[in-house]
Amino acid sequence: MAADELTGLIRYLGQDDWQACFAEVLGEHIGPALDAGDITARCLMNLRHFWVM
Repeated sequence: MAADELTGLIRYLGQDDWQACFAEVLGEHIGPALDAGDITARCLMNLRHFWVM
């Protein structure tokens, strides 16, 4: 999947109608890794400025 397609998908899922479902699926997807690393989702989101160029 091209980066622009992924960006479009994430933007689409950010709409009010989809936010709860997206948050649930994202939590199921990354939750175990966060738990294993003793990291909160909020802490992970605070690191996002390092990823965005």
